[in-house]
Amino acid sequence: MDMALFCPSRVMARLSRNAATGLGLVALLPALLTAQPAAATFDLSIPNIMRGPEHYGREPSQVRWTADGRWLYFRWAEAESAWDAPTSWYRVRPEPDAQPEKV
Repeated sequence: MDMALFCPSRVMARLSRNAATGLGLVALLPALLTAQPAAATFDLSIPNIMRGPEHYGREPSQVRWTADGRWLYFRWAEAESAWDAPTSWYRVRPEPDAQPEKV
């Protein structure tokens, strides 16, 4: 798979194109949250292959745009959270290199 597809600026560009219709938000948000630089390589070791949500974070849920389209809110448990940790509310701006922030 081409890791350049998960470059944060490309993900945000796709997210912005879909903002008006809301298509693909749930599919794009995990890529945004786990985006790696295009030059990164994935070590195919047993620990990396078997890693679970406690290492990369859980899938966002309850994804919602604000009425003015300036923020995307969602519930999420970050990487390094316990497997049974409750999710918290986060928000992120639909801009390249934007980082989610806990609210």
